[in-house]
Order: sequence, then C-alpha cells, then structure tokens
Amino acid sequence: MSSDLDRSHRTRVTVCDAFEKRVAASRDAIAIRDGERSFTYGWLDDRANGLAVQLQARGVVRGSVVAVTCTECANVLVALAAILKAGGAYLPLDASDPSARNRLMMSTANAVAVVADGPLTFTSPCTIVDGSSVDQSRKSVRKVDLTGVDLAYVMYTSGSTGQPKGVLVPHEAITRLVVDCEYVDFQSTDQIAQVAHIGFDAATFEIWGALLNGATLCAFDKGTILNSTAFSDRLKQEQVTVMFLTSALFSQVVADHPDAFGGLRFLLVGGDVVSANAASAVLQSSPPDVLMNAYGPTETTTFATTYRLPSSWATDASIPIGRAIDQTSIAIWKTRR
Repeated sequence: MSSDLDRSHRTRVTVCDAFEKRVAASRDAIAIRDGERSFTYGWLDDRANGLAVQLQARGVVRGSVVAVTCTECANVLVALAAILKAGGAYLPLDASDPSARNRLMMSTANAVAVVADGPLTFTSPCTIVDGSSVDQSRKSVRKVDLTGVDLAYVMYTSGSTGQPKGVLVPHEAITRLVVDCEYVDFQSTDQIAQVAHIGFDAATFEIWGALLNGATLCAFDKGTILNSTAFSDRLKQEQVTVMFLTSALFSQVVADHPDAFGGLRFLLVGGDVVSANAASAVLQSSPPDVLMNAYGPTETTTFATTYRLPSSWATDASIPIGRAIDQTSIAIWKTRR
C-alpha cells in the first residue's frame, strides 16, 4: 500500500506535465515514425498546442470529453496531446465500428466535439474539428490547472451484457503505468511498436510509454500486423525494442516465426491466456531480453499484474499472472467448492 505522501505527489503529476518535460529535453528527437515519415517531439508539441488553442476556442474546458477518430498516426497523437493540453479528456473511436455504437459512446460520454482527419463515417451531433489542419500561429494555450486525478480519457468496453460501458481513466493512472515504473525499464533510445488501435487500452502503454519517456513510437499498419512474415520483417527493420502483443497475435506470429522477437528488450503479452507452448517456442529460439505475461482489465488501465518468464521455461503448464505493478493493489478471493 502506498503512503499518503506518495499519493499526494502522484496526484500533482499529469500526462501534460510529463510530456512537456520530455519535449523540453528532446525537441529534436524523433517522437513518431510512420513508414518513411518521421516527426519530432518539437513538431508534435507545436501542432498539439495549435490544436489545443482551437479546441479551447470551441468551448473545451477542464473535464470536457472530446472524441477522436483520426486515421493517420501523427494526427492521432496530436489530437490526444491537444485535448489533454486544453484540459479535456479524449474518447477514442473506431471509424470501422457501427455508427450506432459510436453515436451511443459520444452521447453517454457527453462529448462536446470530435477531432477527425477525414470525413466521418457516422453522423455527429458535436462540433467537428479538422485534426489534419492545425493553426500553428504562436497563440498560447490557456493553462488549465490539472492534477493527476483529473480525467484523461474515456474508453468503452463491450461490457458483460454487450452494451458499451465507459471506463473513466485519470492522468495519474497513465503516469503510474509508464513513468518511473519497475516492471519495464523504458529508455529514451527505445523504439516502441504501436500495434493496438487507440480504442484498445494497450495503446495507452504504447503511446504514452513512448512519449513520456522520450522514446520513438513506430506505427504498424493493419496489413503488416495481420501478415506474420511482414510483421517479423518490420520488427527487425524498425529495430523495435519494446512491444505489447495480444495473446492471439503472439501465437500467430510464433507459429510462423518463433525467432521474430530476438531483438526486443521487453515483450509483453496478454489480453487473454498466454499460450505456454508459444512462450516456450520463443524462449528456445531467439528470445527477447524479457518475455512477460501482462494482465489487467481496462478498468485497471492496461496492466494490473505482470510475470517475467524465466529463460528456462519449457513447459505447457499455465503461465502465472504474477504480482501487482507499482502503485497497484490486488485482492485475491478463494472460493469454496
């Protein structure tokens, strides 16, 4: 259990504070690499400031929810950073989802605007902001006095009944996940793969794990992700060092290329039961420095527990979910039979 002093310190740290600290230290470092295109931290910050000014002019204030349905990786990151800088919280949408689902999420989250970089695939009752055309004039973002307990994003799951259920995630939940954490040693030299859509909470680990640690986020397109050979080749080409994969995708890649992950420092796998056979195949072929089972529902902000597999793992026994990560408490109930 963390002390009250520790918690008091954490509540003062926001994603905006941590991001701006990284920008100040490394404006010219590469923040995003999307195929042949690269974007610096300075570029990302300038664009985010410009969009934040536009959002504030359109009525976004502390606690406002703003939907995001951009398709270009750079535009997505600009939108997320801008919404937080403006004092709002982002609501990630997937344009491929049914229109009714997106409208329901915007309605129940009380979204006041939507940032898009192309035509919407659904009708929106909210103000639409063009996320691909940003005014970069030197207007200042109106500073919003946020703390770590302020809302950072709203993410919807299907819920146990199939009805979309919104999870409210504060700033401190994100910084607890990726800033000064013990389960992963993020470095500014890391190349972190972005494989997850922003509507899946693994993207929180990928995006903010990179941007709050001065690393580079490497965008993977859907076609590459679904082709295990292209995916394996791209990992080596981009020299990816940190990555999270769903259990299903991990097993799919391992079936064809068990040596795909040899260049990684940290490979986290989760979202479902991790195949012990697939894990053994990787560890006996060309393993990453650390192979880890990462467990946690959306409500716990991506991960609640992690388990590092020993290099000697060569069994079909179930892989443990491990221990709680920093600033996280878990409770275990034993049911009677």
